[in-house]
Amino acid sequence: MDIHVEGSTAAAYVHKSEVSNRLYVTPEILPVLLPKGGEFAFLVKRFDDQHRVVELSRRRWLTLNFRQLEYGKVYECRVALDGKGKALLYGDELECTVRPGRLDTGQELDVFVARKGEVERELEVDYSSTTTREKRMKPRAFTRSK
Repeated sequence: MDIHVEGSTAAAYVHKSEVSNRLYVTPEILPVLLPKGGEFAFLVKRFDDQHRVVELSRRRWLTLNFRQLEYGKVYECRVALDGKGKALLYGDELECTVRPGRLDTGQELDVFVARKGEVERELEVDYSSTTTREKRMKPRAFTRSK
């Protein structure tokens, strides 16, 4: 992946173990969590100037950002199902596991913080489908009846 810092572009990588704190990341789930062409925040885990290696971590970013989550703010997330009864809601600013219910892999949701404990694992969220948001925001045409 490419990283952009101070007007420069460099190549970097993120190991699949550094993508999520909540879910074992498989090759099938990875494109859902980090789709090609997407932009995501990372922390630099390791920088080796001699070998020109930049290793990134999403896990550390998500842990650090947990303290910045706000009640009432909408966070855009995607759903990743692990096949073992867990659904991961994953966005640029948060991740949270929920019961899958009627969720599908790749589905986009608007997520709201419902409860935030002292540690990241105590995060509880509520969510609604982005299609609901699009319907709400879509302009409606009205015709006047006689």
